[in-house]
Parts: sequence; structure tokens; C-alpha cells
Amino acid sequence: MMEPLAAAEEVEVEEEAAADAGEGNEEEERGERDVVRLEWPEEPLSQYDSRRMELTRDEYQWAVSLKEAVQSDPELDVISDFMLTQIAVVEEGNMESAMDRVYKLQHYRQEYDVLDSFSESKRRLRELMKLMPGHILYLGFSPQDSNYMLALDFTKVKASAFTSIDATKSYFAGLYYLHHTINPDMAAVRHGAIFLTEWEGYAWKRPQLIDLKIMKRCAMEVRNYPFSLHVCKLYHSGVLVNTMVSAVRRCCPPLKKVEMGCDDFGDRLDKIFMVPNEEEATERCYQLMVQSLHRRYENERTFRL
Repeated sequence: MMEPLAAAEEVEVEEEAAADAGEGNEEEERGERDVVRLEWPEEPLSQYDSRRMELTRDEYQWAVSLKEAVQSDPELDVISDFMLTQIAVVEEGNMESAMDRVYKLQHYRQEYDVLDSFSESKRRLRELMKLMPGHILYLGFSPQDSNYMLALDFTKVKASAFTSIDATKSYFAGLYYLHHTINPDMAAVRHGAIFLTEWEGYAWKRPQLIDLKIMKRCAMEVRNYPFSLHVCKLYHSGVLVNTMVSAVRRCCPPLKKVEMGCDDFGDRLDKIFMVPNEEEATERCYQLMVQSLHRRYENERTFRL
């Protein structure tokens, strides 16, 4: 049973400034004793539990090794300890894959003008929601297993969003920050996210919708962001969508954890989440994402290896 994130509150100006400051404001380094936990509680951690930022010893060592490798490479930009650790945890210590992902992530941020700041994240997500109204339905948290959940309506992803450079940049920059919302802490990175996706109404006779070529591009770009997938559920997906997703899965390993033809709710996802109306539900979802982003950037600011 999913529950919403805690009620979103207005973020104070000084909090935003602190979140934007990133790692540069914290000079004191944290030692292994501050970030490593050897024994984990059996019960799932709540979304505000401070232990969600702690690491296993293996994770800590992976992250430190990756940080040393990145710092020794003059072609790579400065990257936060949080993101380095996120990559290390997702790659489970595979240094070659981790370094490859660091390079690809740097290219992604340069290609789509991603500055990776709290203030920009809010602007980019707002742009994404205006570019594709009704696409992002809901952001929630599962207290049973510490997973974050994102509900999306893929019939609202329009091909027209990829016809201009500016629109394409807005989409992929927004996508970067959308993944930040489901990875605000290390426990979220470790457990992986849940995606609920709506597909009812998708058909070839609606050329304004994304086609296989666009879907493959999206899948290839998304894989540059370091995240773990707990499960991706496709609701009301017919033969066409199932065939397209099966083709995309071959080039996007995270999509191996896919369940097709789901109908748990008995109705379209927008009927479940977009209440009482699309305008209010969209603003509520945006505020929940801002809250999660604030938590993400606060952890970016304070976390040190």
C-alpha cells in the first residue's frame, strides 16, 4: 500500500540557498565511522530516518575507490560524494561500469544543460510538466519496503516534444531531476524505485504519440542516470506496447524488471491519482517532488565520504 509523501511545505529561501550551495559549503570530512553501518534493522526505514544515508562497508569502499579514480582523471568534472556513492551502489562495485557511467552522466548533463542545483531542478520539472501535461501523475513512498514510487501516463508523452532542440533539452533535463525525486537518499538508491505506467489508448493510428524510435532514445538516455529499478508495471498495455517494450528492454537492462498488462486498480491511473481534478493534482504532485528534491540536495550538501 503506497502512501503519499508528507504534506509538502513552502521551502524557505535560506533552505534553498543551502541546498544550492552543494558540497562546497562543508569543509569537514566525515570518516568511515560516520557513514558505515554494520548491522541493519529488520524493519524498513521510514522516509525521514537519518539511517537512510548510511552505507554498508562494501558500499563505502566502492564509493571511496570510485572517488579516487574520478579525482585522478583530468577530463572529469567535480562530482558530489552523494552522486559518486549513488553510482557505486548501483554498479555494486564494478569499477569499469561505474567509470563508464560517470563519463556518460557528464555527457548527459552537458548535452542537456543540466546544472544540478535545487533551484534549477524546480524550474526544469515545472517546464516538463507544462511540456507534457498529465504525464507525471503521482510521487509516493512505500513504508513496507522503503521504495519510492512514481506514476506516469505515457499516452501523454507527445512526439512533438522532440521536434525542437529546446523542447528536447527541456524533456531530458526534466527527466534527470525526475529521477532525483525517487533517489533522495542512499536507502532509496539501494532498494530501487517502483514505476507505475499507464498505456491505455496507445495506438499506431495516433501518430502524435511517441513511436518505437523515440522510445528507444528515451530508454538509452535514461540508462545514463544511475538508478535501481525495483519493478516497472505497465497498466493496460496491449500487444503493440508489449512488443515495443520488449524491443527496448534488450538495450536497457533496468527494464528487465517489467510486468505487462497490469490492472491492479481496475481503472486508468489518471482516474486514481488525478483527483479532484488535473490542475490541483498536478500542483500537489509538483510540491511533493519539490519536497523530495529539497531532501536530495540537503543530503548532497551534508554527505561526505
